[in-house]
Amino acid sequence: MPRLVIKYMVFIAGLMVSTESLGQNAARNLLRVDSAYQAQQLEANIRIEQYLKKNRIGRVAYRSDGTIMALVDVSESGVPIYIKSDNAGVATSLSVDQLRNGGNLGLNLEGQGIQVAIWDEGKVRNDHIEYNGRVAQMDSPSGFNRHATHVMGTILGAGINSNAKGMAPKATALAYDFFSDVSEMTSQAKPDQTSIILSNHSYGTLSGWDKNGSVWTWYGDASISSTRDWKFGFYNSTSGLYDEIAYNAPYYLIVKSAGNDNSDTGDGSKPPDCDPFDCIPTNGVAKNILTVGAVKKLTDPYTNPSDVQITSFSSFGPTDDGRIKPDIVAPGQNVFSSTSASASSYEALSGTSMSAPATTGTLVLLQELYKNLHGGNLMKAATLKALVIHTAREAGENDGPDYRFGWGLLDAEAAAKTIIDSDDLNVFVKELSINNGEVYELNLQPKENTKITSTLVWNDPAGQVLAPALNPTTKMLKNDLDLRLVDDGNTMQFPWKLDPSNPAAAATKGDNAIDNIEKLELDNPEPRNYKLRVSHKGTLINGKQDFSLIITYTSLIDSRVSYYWIGNTGNWDNGANWSLSSGGVAANVVPGSDDKVVFDENSFTSDNQIVSLTQPQQCYSLRWFANEQISLSLNSHQLTIKDGLNLLSKNISSITPGVILFEGTIATDAIVNLNDNNLDDLALKFSGLDARWQITGDFKIDQIEVIEGNVTIGEHHIQLNDFIASGILSKTLTLNRTTLSGVSNTLSLDFSNVLLDGEEIQIEVPSLATYNLDVGTNTFDGSIELMGGQITVTGSGVIQSVNGFGVLIIDGNLIWDDIVLNQGTTLNIKEGTTQVITGVFDLQASVANRITIVSPGSSVATIMLEAHNKICLDNLNIENVAVTGEATVNAGTNSKLINSPNWLQASCSSILFPDFDFEFNCEKASVFFKDKSSGPIVSWRWNFGDTNSNQNLATTANPIHFFEGQGQFDVSLEISDGVNNRQYTKKVQLNETILPANKVELSNGRLISFLPANKYQWVLNGELLQDTNLRSIDFTAGQGEYAVLTFDENCNRRSDTFLVTAVNGDYKVEPIEVYPNPVDHSLFIEDGEINFIKLVNYVGQEVNTKPVSTEKGWRLDVSDLPAGIYILKIQSSNNWSARRIVVR
Repeated sequence: MPRLVIKYMVFIAGLMVSTESLGQNAARNLLRVDSAYQAQQLEANIRIEQYLKKNRIGRVAYRSDGTIMALVDVSESGVPIYIKSDNAGVATSLSVDQLRNGGNLGLNLEGQGIQVAIWDEGKVRNDHIEYNGRVAQMDSPSGFNRHATHVMGTILGAGINSNAKGMAPKATALAYDFFSDVSEMTSQAKPDQTSIILSNHSYGTLSGWDKNGSVWTWYGDASISSTRDWKFGFYNSTSGLYDEIAYNAPYYLIVKSAGNDNSDTGDGSKPPDCDPFDCIPTNGVAKNILTVGAVKKLTDPYTNPSDVQITSFSSFGPTDDGRIKPDIVAPGQNVFSSTSASASSYEALSGTSMSAPATTGTLVLLQELYKNLHGGNLMKAATLKALVIHTAREAGENDGPDYRFGWGLLDAEAAAKTIIDSDDLNVFVKELSINNGEVYELNLQPKENTKITSTLVWNDPAGQVLAPALNPTTKMLKNDLDLRLVDDGNTMQFPWKLDPSNPAAAATKGDNAIDNIEKLELDNPEPRNYKLRVSHKGTLINGKQDFSLIITYTSLIDSRVSYYWIGNTGNWDNGANWSLSSGGVAANVVPGSDDKVVFDENSFTSDNQIVSLTQPQQCYSLRWFANEQISLSLNSHQLTIKDGLNLLSKNISSITPGVILFEGTIATDAIVNLNDNNLDDLALKFSGLDARWQITGDFKIDQIEVIEGNVTIGEHHIQLNDFIASGILSKTLTLNRTTLSGVSNTLSLDFSNVLLDGEEIQIEVPSLATYNLDVGTNTFDGSIELMGGQITVTGSGVIQSVNGFGVLIIDGNLIWDDIVLNQGTTLNIKEGTTQVITGVFDLQASVANRITIVSPGSSVATIMLEAHNKICLDNLNIENVAVTGEATVNAGTNSKLINSPNWLQASCSSILFPDFDFEFNCEKASVFFKDKSSGPIVSWRWNFGDTNSNQNLATTANPIHFFEGQGQFDVSLEISDGVNNRQYTKKVQLNETILPANKVELSNGRLISFLPANKYQWVLNGELLQDTNLRSIDFTAGQGEYAVLTFDENCNRRSDTFLVTAVNGDYKVEPIEVYPNPVDHSLFIEDGEINFIKLVNYVGQEVNTKPVSTEKGWRLDVSDLPAGIYILKIQSSNNWSARRIVVR
């Protein structure tokens, strides 16, 4: 078994265990993927360097068609492993044109706001006129690359040349070469929606036959098989890494070309690569990616499966374990796109390298549509993959999937329509989870003989990586979910499956225990109840499996009818203005409360049309796809909507007052997308027990009123005149990074009768504005930005901050985190109220533009400052406002004070202010104290509140202290300027530590920390020794109590002390013979004039050994002494000498 594979198997197994033990810690798992890849690359590079030296070739080879092949590894048997690229009717073939302006769906999707990434042969020509300014090359490959430039144009070409228009002409992209793809992919992948969401990979492992010019070369490994390349269908290490990335970044879909090996017939010495199946190389067989085959462009609109013709080159499945690949097919023959010869050059290329980016660009549009319809949220990758497979056009000779076309031809229109029609009644787009032992069930009541289709997709944990072998059948599926449809007579319907042992056979229906995709179709259901079930076999890895489920059918209980506006300018209540189909004949019926209303591209023939209400109207939902400039005239009437409203156009305005009432139920969970429209004559009302609405768009509105239910607004700028919460029913308003301002110069925000939630809310108060804000008892987690206007704030809640200049009027006892006001501001506080400030209080006045703080009336208002700060201000006018609390507040010598107690007026530098901070406050630690005091300080006096310590007091500015106990201590600092003293006391809580006990030992004449640590600091007599951050030190600091501090991120721990009483290395060395040294048993000292002998350890402690006289001198028995270093002191005549002795 090759050494590389064995090591990688061990690492992937570690990943799986780590995933189980750390639960949802996907971000850490992504780092582990990168580490695994880096280790794999390190070993591969060693093999490559050895191969290159032996064979004297380059790592990159240029082929006759201008593409490259790059050496990425060498097998155990010495065979090189390469990767290479897999090279206007595409949009029509995929129905992408129906998602553009003028299409059947009334959409105008162009990829706006979606970013994609590509990994390819080399550098994209990012100055090409088709996408100049929208592509960022993230690495530094040399020279523009033809293939990468063509791929990029297929995804997002602007259509400067209309024949080269990409699928998503307003998307943006990141570009990399393919040499470090896995590492770079993990850097862009995230476990949430901040992740890159799509990447294109039009390259793969060079496998089997390859033709360069007229020369055929076979890249298989004869030590494994002399006729077939083992890499076809094989789940390799990169496949595992791709799956691990996708599993931990659930919004990230990797799109991969299937390969072009079907046309690689070879020179006849070995069979063709595809014979005719099993020829998708390695990376393309990963489970959690979307693998794309190539078909010819459709010459006419699709009518039946025979319209879809496979290309001569597209690689077929199955994988070695029998899974269905490719997943999908798209046009890849003669695709016209940008190329790198110049900034305006084009050419037509063929390959799955072309079908993959066509697919990637199409998926951009589907994500854009979903994002527009779902308040800025994106589909998970498994949902997007399920949607593509669910709506694919049938291809091939038989119903169901096959190993040539996968699940069929990508159909953008059908996928988009599924997103649009999703209503949890007839069309379901669900993102769910199943735990061990659970079964998910959904009741369906179909109309008789109307088809039920359901598609289940999940990102499966990575499979095990096997040793290279020909067609191993080991199953790579880890969590085996099952999709079943059961009627009330207990008759069960199964999903599609294929037989890998007979790859040409038609699909059948049964238990699919191989794929992480299951699609179930029942053409003619009976008029009875059905249950759709998702269950699992065995035990789920990690105890849980997320999955995505798409269901389309016709419900027996659906009373909702879609009505399409066809009336141009007209009245809502005129049935002649409504049709049952887009652009169809008049229905002569007005939509009712259970009906869906649609305005699309066939609703208006020109701009400046008006839709009017002459009486109250109602509908279930309203969706607006039309792009013309249209006005709404409600004429003071009310339009009641039971579910959601979605204005995909930004060209809608209101011209008369009116009300849109959203009347929900406990089941309501709807989007109200007003886009960036000016509807400042309209009021929005929300009512419904536990109903949920999410409002999106940067719009103008007259009023928002919440009567009952839960309203959420995200990161948008909303201009309105009033917000009110009326009635006694339960209601919640959530504002997440929402900016609020007035339509004109007035705005009233009354939050006193609603539960306010959210974060980073902002209220902008421009010049000339007069606003009112009542926070009630809520916490307003955001800021009031004064921009020259006036705001009156009432209530008794908490406000995070107010900033800027203008007029701030406060009426109520409020808590403020921060108040930062600029010059020229007036702060008006109602008499008798107290404003508690927990954070910053900063008034930035100047001589020319003073700040006024005033409380009109006969009694004072109070500002209470909770934080211990020294606040230095000046140029203030203060009247009837007292200051109190923990802070020392200096109004400054240029300020004017009237009836305002407790403000100081002095030079700030002359005011003594004691303050300190500390770190490493842990048990058994030396706590570091840092003086932060200010003023003319001449002395410090610390009392650590540690009555059991004989070092409880200190007089240095920045002492350290080892607390003798545990718990909490009152530490006080007193500072003095020589005349006045000021004291400050702070509580210090000693936290638990996980650092182990340590001691100091003597080794080779140095003191050493017994335990290793991340960081060290030595202490002598309680004081830090400078420049002693190593594990060992010498005795140059002198005698005393030594200790070493060891550190982790939060704590240190002091070792036991080590007393050094005497060390003298300056003795005169006499000509005395001492042997043996090192010594085990007896030490001999020979000299006739020795008067005295003493053996001491290295810290001056005498060792109890009795010298025995010998014929030539003395003998010491050291056999009972501990091994170590000792000093032998010898007095000879009138001199002392010393020898260093090592006892073993």
